[in-house]
Amino acid sequence: MNLVYWGTGNPNPVLAGDGRQGDNLYTCSIVALDADSGKLVWYFQPSPHDTHDWDAVQTPMLFDGEFKGRRRQMVAQASRNGYFFVLDRKTGEHLLTTPFIETNWSTGINAKGQPIRNTAKDPSRTALLYYRDRMARQTGSRRASIPRRAWPTSARAASGASSI
Repeated sequence: MNLVYWGTGNPNPVLAGDGRQGDNLYTCSIVALDADSGKLVWYFQPSPHDTHDWDAVQTPMLFDGEFKGRRRQMVAQASRNGYFFVLDRKTGEHLLTTPFIETNWSTGINAKGQPIRNTAKDPSRTALLYYRDRMARQTGSRRASIPRRAWPTSARAASGASSI
């Protein structure tokens, strides 16, 4: 096996998923690349259609061990999304997905071992307006001003604002 394992970053805009339907292939993924050719050998996507900035750039851990009575060469990652993944590092076969913290953004695990996104927890412009109104009430102003760089990316995209 002459493979390099790499975690990939987010799709963009990160929090505004409406304009990028589907899983956003190869984003927020663990990929195995052939070290000689650079070609993709396999991938696993811990956060399909990420809307919470849960890239998969955490360091993949390589280890050999026994899984369900069989010797395996494995790769594991504790992802920012709150789940721990174990894969066969030669084939990319999913072996295990388990949460390591309590999460509410997912409604379960699909047959591929990926968390199923709870769309009710996706960022929205409505949430930003709620936040703005709540801040106005707390500060006593008629309409609180929120610095644009504090806005969720989806709201910045909707407003035409940008930040660096």
